[in-house]
Amino acid sequence: MSLIILKNNIESLLLFLCFFVPLSIITLILIFVRYNRYLKYSNGIYKNRHHHLIFKCSLSKEEIIDKLYTNEIDDTLYYEFWEKEGEYFFNVKGVKRFFVNGNMSVVFKIEFVEKNGIYIVIHLGYGFLYFYSVGTDAELYEFMVKKLGCIPKEKVEE
Repeated sequence: MSLIILKNNIESLLLFLCFFVPLSIITLILIFVRYNRYLKYSNGIYKNRHHHLIFKCSLSKEEIIDKLYTNEIDDTLYYEFWEKEGEYFFNVKGVKRFFVNGNMSVVFKIEFVEKNGIYIVIHLGYGFLYFYSVGTDAELYEFMVKKLGCIPKEKVEE
C-alpha cells in the first residue's frame, strides 16, 4: 500500500516538475529580455521604476509637438497626444508589439524644459497599463528614441 502511495507521489512530483521547470526558465528569459530592453533604450541610466523619464532632443519644441500629434505606422505605441491649458499630455493606450490597443491606458504629463537644448520630462502617470506592465518605462524609452531621436538622461543639465 505504501509503495502505491509513494509511486503516486513521485508521478505527481514529476508532473509538477515538467510544468514548473520550463515555466521558470521561460520567466527568467522574459525577465532577462525585458531588462536588456531597459538598458538598450534608456542609454544605461534606467535605475528603477517610479522616476520621471528625461530625454534630450535635438528637435525644436514645435517639431517635437508636431511629431507627437502625428501617429505613424512605425510608432511602437498606440497613443494620443494633446494640449490642455498650456500643459501637454500623452496617453499610452497600448503596445503595438503586443497587439494591445485601447483596453489599457495610462496618461503622462509631458513638460518641455529649455536649458542647453530641449529636454522632455515625462512625469509619472497612473493607470491600468502602468500597473499591468512594469515595462511601460522601457516602452516609453524605446518610443522616444525611435520616434524623436531623443537621448535619455538622468537629469536636466544646467
